[in-house]
Amino acid sequence: ELNDAIFGPSRSDALLDEAGFCRTTGLTALQVRELVRKRLMMPLTKGRFDGDDVIMGKTYVRLLANGFQMGDLTYYVEQGEKIVDHEMAVRRRMTHHLSHQEDAALSMELVKYARMTRSYIIDRLFQHRVAAMRDLKEAETADTSDDD
Repeated sequence: ELNDAIFGPSRSDALLDEAGFCRTTGLTALQVRELVRKRLMMPLTKGRFDGDDVIMGKTYVRLLANGFQMGDLTYYVEQGEKIVDHEMAVRRRMTHHLSHQEDAALSMELVKYARMTRSYIIDRLFQHRVAAMRDLKEAETADTSDDD
């Protein structure tokens, strides 16, 4: 159950090798290697890509086509590391004294809470920021007018 909570329910997704992943997503082999090197793609099995990797790969194709550079996205990895480090420290503090069974049960709950909290907080921060703007160009205009 804990594995399902962390990794998702066992699926029968066929794992793709790099060539199959490239065909399926539209990424080039060079792009895939760079995404993996920058940890923007993190297959659970080295050199094999599952359905979640495919969804993210297709997303990266769209982002790159719209002018994003891989360097524009690496802050997700940097900030994600900090979030996960903090979550693991909190989990250790809350479970270190528990039996393995109690630890697993609480860890399953904590995984659910962490996912909900991450999504809620980041979405709400974004929503509040956009709601505070008079228009979507406001931040750009304010930044450039300061230079004048």
